[in-house]
Amino acid sequence: FNSGLFNSAISNAEQLLDETVVSEVESHGGVEDKLRHGMALNALALSRLGAVDFIGMAHSSSTEGARVQLLEDMLTEVEECRDIVMTATGMLRTVAAEYDDREECTSPGTTNYSALILASAASSNNAGIAQLLRALLLEQKAAATSATHDTDADVGVAVDDAISTWTEGLAQLDRIGMRGGESGEAAAVAAEAADGIRARLHCNIAAALLGVDADVGAAETAERPKSKKLTEDDLKTASEHASKALTLCDGIINDAAAAAAVTAAADADGDGSSSEQQLREAMRSLSGRALHLVADCYGRAGSAVTAEGLLQSALELLDDDRYETMAGPLALLERREVYRTYAALMDNWDRRSRDADKMREKAKEMEDMNMVVDGWKGKPGIYSG
Repeated sequence: FNSGLFNSAISNAEQLLDETVVSEVESHGGVEDKLRHGMALNALALSRLGAVDFIGMAHSSSTEGARVQLLEDMLTEVEECRDIVMTATGMLRTVAAEYDDREECTSPGTTNYSALILASAASSNNAGIAQLLRALLLEQKAAATSATHDTDADVGVAVDDAISTWTEGLAQLDRIGMRGGESGEAAAVAAEAADGIRARLHCNIAAALLGVDADVGAAETAERPKSKKLTEDDLKTASEHASKALTLCDGIINDAAAAAAVTAAADADGDGSSSEQQLREAMRSLSGRALHLVADCYGRAGSAVTAEGLLQSALELLDDDRYETMAGPLALLERREVYRTYAALMDNWDRRSRDADKMREKAKEMEDMNMVVDGWKGKPGIYSG
């Protein structure tokens, strides 16, 4: 998946699913079986979403009819992926709800309950991604056919569905720790994982509200997507979600740094455990995304100087030359999006048009110079969610 070898990823995910018959899992499977099955469904849906050829659509020079057919085929695939991951989400939520009533979920050392909550929230995150991609393709189809009147409502509903799904994921995570069960290190790990998923959900809601992917084909030309008209309430809500994500990321990074310091103090030859280092690196890329969204909110609110400073900080967090980011292509996609946001900010700033052009060129270089592997080229920015 990270290498952009989506056909191989699909094949592996299908093998995982073949290990358990769906009907048997739903009727007779235990909690562990259903948990694994829900995760395998997510793996399949994400791999198939990765294989959707956005760059082919951007380069298409076919007739209008052929382009519309291509968009229809992409929509069908995205809708099938949405249905797969929604099935997984529903199953995981149902099992978690049933588990609420079991005495064993309060037994010391039991981890299934938290695992179910975390998995259902992560599945909600992925379902929202599919729903938003559907909205973007509907918008592209409308543009290709000049039939915007009937489509605007469909796009709005699809975006609202994505935000609703992500909001439900946040509500799921509020159940972590409510039933007890885990204690000590297990509870800390569950809480940390929950915060990481929360941060991603908050980022996705902010991105959807800001409309940062309003033009799906724009990534290849490195042009800024057409920003939707934001209401004051939408901008305020987006800012709140982006800020919450940034706070969560900072908390995880600081806790991991503190834990690494303790480990290093106990080991004169060490600098913290590898897992703690990997956690900090992985969270830096997500923190960079949150910072990007906060900056975008400031820019749209008219605070250009503050926005520019935050965008520069976001680029530092997403810079592979400075940090060994663990998020793979997702961090690179987000770095490309920061350059595009930076260019849009400069476009609206007196005497900064050259800077805008430089930022657009840097965004283009991310793909032209093969910083992003082939399979991930041309993907909309929401994939970084």
